[in-house]
Amino acid sequence: MPDPVLEIKGLSAYYGALRAIRDIDLSIAAGECVCLIGPNGAGKTTLLKAISGVLERTEGEISYLGRAATHLTPRQRISSGLIHVPEGRLVFSTLSVADNLRMGGYAKRGADLGERIDKVFELFPRLRERRRQPAGNLSGGEQQMLAIGRALVAQPTLLMLDEPSMGLAPVIVAEIYREIRRLREMNVTVLLVEQNARLALEVADRAVVLGAGVVRRQGSCRDLSQDSDVRHMIFGD
Repeated sequence: MPDPVLEIKGLSAYYGALRAIRDIDLSIAAGECVCLIGPNGAGKTTLLKAISGVLERTEGEISYLGRAATHLTPRQRISSGLIHVPEGRLVFSTLSVADNLRMGGYAKRGADLGERIDKVFELFPRLRERRRQPAGNLSGGEQQMLAIGRALVAQPTLLMLDEPSMGLAPVIVAEIYREIRRLREMNVTVLLVEQNARLALEVADRAVVLGAGVVRRQGSCRDLSQDSDVRHMIFGD
């Protein structure tokens, strides 16, 4: 197996005095897609926030590309290629689509910024058609494409996606996930949080099942999708 892009040992994170996740161990290899699944309140989004460095109080170790990353600021993590697309998309609604994509190059500038944006337009042709429109005028699905595209402009080594299908029509979800599969073909390492566990298990290599802030199960998507305890926890079967 390739060396891990991300390795977490004993990670706990807090909201005030409340410990939301505790003693999480996780390793993600280069080019791998790992999904986090579990019921609402399991700690999936909190784990992404802890990895991104946006939570003030955490405990444990985070190693990224073989180096300690626990002390890095959120901006330093972004600059190093650790990119988080949060739940809710959070595009700059008054800026054009093109300017939103340029913002993705803020942390990693270079003469090839135009080429990176063109690659996003190849991945999401709708964005090219709407490149001069304010992002606030886009549909929910188009805003999700824009949020992912903006992250890709930053040249992620690890791309973390939080609920990319939330609130979207099934036909748009299928389109978004078609492009997530293409990201895998491009060897982008992905950590995916998805409430639609069936969808996540179809696209990922491995899954981590969270419950009440702790890891309940880890393993291949095939094995976990056939695990009766996991099916009961996630699907109610």
